[in-house]
Amino acid sequence: MLTRRKLFRRVLIGGSVVAAAGAIDGFFLEPKDIVLERVDITVARLPEEFHNFRIAQISDIHFGPYMSKSGVERAMRLAQTFNPDLVIQTGDFTSHPFRKPNGVEGARFAEPCADALVTMRNYRR
Repeated sequence: MLTRRKLFRRVLIGGSVVAAAGAIDGFFLEPKDIVLERVDITVARLPEEFHNFRIAQISDIHFGPYMSKSGVERAMRLAQTFNPDLVIQTGDFTSHPFRKPNGVEGARFAEPCADALVTMRNYRR
């Protein structure tokens, strides 16, 4: 029979396992530096004007207390080495300080991050 004490113990152990897995992912598995990777994709029946079309994707930069403006600008310069026709930014582009709520604390990094991302605007092929 599952008592409250046994249920509480199982929830506590389960929560601890989830927290430990998140910490391992964040501190050991996630890349600590910018990773560049070129991927060639062939799409059947792609219109001719899109042949050799290059897209640079910048993802999960987490601008804020852990990624500075110079880090974002470095990512943009590295993306430019691919001579892209289009640059897209996906994933988490801002972060909030550790142990702070996401709301206002995270949102205050959006504008400075956008300022760093516009460095690509001045790039011409």
